[in-house]
Amino acid sequence: MKQDVKDKLCKDFKIDEETCEVYESFYNSRIENALKIRYLSHLVSSVEDMINDSFKEKYIMPLLKSEQYTLEQKRAYLRRNYRLYSIVLRPLRNLNNKGFVTHYNYGSIIVYNPDILDDNEVRILIAHELGHIVNLYILQCEDTQNRANLFGFVAINGKDQFYRNEAERFIFKSELEIIDNIFKICPITKHKQASN
Repeated sequence: MKQDVKDKLCKDFKIDEETCEVYESFYNSRIENALKIRYLSHLVSSVEDMINDSFKEKYIMPLLKSEQYTLEQKRAYLRRNYRLYSIVLRPLRNLNNKGFVTHYNYGSIIVYNPDILDDNEVRILIAHELGHIVNLYILQCEDTQNRANLFGFVAINGKDQFYRNEAERFIFKSELEIIDNIFKICPITKHKQASN
C-alpha cells in the first residue's frame, strides 16, 4: 500500500498505520488465496442457488402447506436460510486426470488437478463440470459430454463478455477514489469506533 493511500486511510477512517498493514496483509495472504481456489464463484453460487430453490420447493414447501405445523413453526421455517445442496470446488494434486465431478445426495464436489491445468484451464474444466450439474439438476436432460461442453462454452463466454463489456464501470480510477466513496457511503460516526 502506497504511503499516500495509507495516510488517507488513517486520517479519514481514524485507523493507525499498523491496522492498515494488518488488513492489507490479511487480504493479500488469506483472502486472495481463498478466492483463487473459488474459480468462477459467481457462476458456481448461482447454479447452487437455483438447485437450492428447486430443492426447497420440493422438500420444504410441502411441509409448509401441511396442517401438522403451527403458523409460528411455518414462519420459523421460512426465516431459516436452508442450504439443501452445495457445490464444493476442491484442488487435488497428484490426480491421474484433469478433474471430475462427484454427486452426492445433497451436493456435488468438483475436483481439479492444479498440477496439470493453468488458471484458464481450471476455469474451463469447472464450467464443463458445472454443465453436468446443470444437466442433472436444473435442465434435467441427458447428461452428455457435448452438453457439458456447450454449457462450459456459454458460461465462459458469458463471463468473458461481462469482463470485456461491463467490468470497467465497476473499477475505480484510483485507490484514493475508493476511500472517498467508502467514506461517502459509510461515514465514520462516534458509534463503536476503534481509537488510534
